[in-house]
Amino acid sequence: MKRNLSGPFYLLLPLFFLSACSPIKPSVDSDKPYEFIRGAVIKDDDGFTITPCFSQTKRQLVDTSGLLSRRYNEQSPTSRLPVYMELWAYQQVDLAWNLYGVNLAGGGSKACDTDLRNVEYRAGGVNPVWVADVFGDHIRVEIIHELRSMTFPISESPSLPFTWQSSITGIKGRTHDLEMQFRRQTCRDAVGAWYPLVAEVNLDGKVLKGCAREGDLMSRSIPGRYSNDLAPDESFVVLDLLAGHQAKLLVDYRNGQPLSILEGNWQLNKSGRLELNFVSVNGLAQQTILVMQRSAIGALVPYGYSEIFGNASLALERSE
Repeated sequence: MKRNLSGPFYLLLPLFFLSACSPIKPSVDSDKPYEFIRGAVIKDDDGFTITPCFSQTKRQLVDTSGLLSRRYNEQSPTSRLPVYMELWAYQQVDLAWNLYGVNLAGGGSKACDTDLRNVEYRAGGVNPVWVADVFGDHIRVEIIHELRSMTFPISESPSLPFTWQSSITGIKGRTHDLEMQFRRQTCRDAVGAWYPLVAEVNLDGKVLKGCAREGDLMSRSIPGRYSNDLAPDESFVVLDLLAGHQAKLLVDYRNGQPLSILEGNWQLNKSGRLELNFVSVNGLAQQTILVMQRSAIGALVPYGYSEIFGNASLALERSE
């Protein structure tokens, strides 16, 4: 088993702690429509902006708490370099994002390529280098340099938040015991990236320490509005992907025909492509499938032949 140890996901023993930080994400009872956004944050004379992953449009960030400024200055103390961040924020009327909290700060220029699909949380550290991925019903622990990988079944609703216990019996009859716990405290990894969770794993009596983060990044950050640039003799297309996996597609053919409005749901398949399953067209039951993928510049483009657009070229970029 060969793993790439670069990037912000193979994590270092925590360097120092602060008091308990703010919640990882807003309460579901919040009256604000908070969204998860990730991308490159930069500071200029007018404040902070973020260029979301797979987008080329900068958006203003409102940092009333000063938390964003603190995390940014830690990563870029002497210059105004882009810093990869994962944030919770809500969109104001002027389309600026009002910050709620920071999930991660730092990680390098290729951090947007990391997906962690179907992984609820990832923890890891060094001495030795280890990674633990939490899925819905199991935890996979890997000790990289020992080429060891073990999968432990877990309850989908642990009795205590961020606490898991499990045991398995190996092929030689040996029992392996796992205890893992996360704490909401500041943690830094080998490249200085900031995380909101400290992780501690007890594997067969051996204690492993490191940092932890939320996963499933693409699925959580893809909701939003996407549209194409207007061009002569081309349809205008607007795609809304909602956080509850609902999808709405509006097609203006710009030739005198009425608008087409398709409604349904979306999901990411195992290949990371976006599958859109529309079940109605202009209010009438009709199933239509559209599969899209990311282009080299991050736009959503049809994958293969589309029964909606045929072989026509189409590129949808995030507009809100």
